[in-house]
Amino acid sequence: LVALMQRHEIVTLDLAEVKCLRKYFECYVLADHGMETMLSAEEERILKELPKKIDRALQDGGFDLEQGVGVYVTTQTVKDTTLDYASSSEIKESMKKHLQTLCDHPVYRSQPGLLPDTNMILQSYFRAGLDQSKLCSAQEIHDFLINSAKVDFELQRLMGAYEDDEESFTCELAIIPWEDIPLSCYYRGFIGKNGKLNAFCQYFNFLYFPEVVPHAQKLRKQVQAYFEEFIPKNPQ
Repeated sequence: LVALMQRHEIVTLDLAEVKCLRKYFECYVLADHGMETMLSAEEERILKELPKKIDRALQDGGFDLEQGVGVYVTTQTVKDTTLDYASSSEIKESMKKHLQTLCDHPVYRSQPGLLPDTNMILQSYFRAGLDQSKLCSAQEIHDFLINSAKVDFELQRLMGAYEDDEESFTCELAIIPWEDIPLSCYYRGFIGKNGKLNAFCQYFNFLYFPEVVPHAQKLRKQVQAYFEEFIPKNPQ
């Protein structure tokens, strides 16, 4: 976690770029409803330049594109875009792979009842969606940004926040190395104004991960140590 937090690259988007991203998504939605609208020549030029800007950031960060990267608006997280960018065929194929892995897992095979159960199917569904957030080129990142409804929603929110002060507008994309982390290892914490951890739970808390149960106490101690020992010794 600490290594991932330290290793990232920031791409700053100006207001014109964000407006173009939103305009493209608007065209995309209208086309789905049988209506047409077009980008201006200047808007097309700005969008064509964006992959070059992203590619420079990828090179500056020294990312291994075979490993892939995750990209998100810094006011979001990678998980906020889950199941937002994949086609149904991609989801289905990825689901089959993850569902088979769960069916072969000894912990799940020891569960009572017929397999796969609903919990396993849901796990495979969300894992497949998260996989689609793995991007391997500047063009893939660009396509992700212009097609993601959740990214568009966040850009719209940011534009609204700066509506009366456009000169101060800021929008940053974070690029991080991709890690194939199991769903059971995604967590969220709730931090008080005093910097203390008030609550901690699994991000996908509507799913059941029997493989985590034997390690629950160890995980709790590790999280407590992170907030009580690591952060005080390593102030940002």
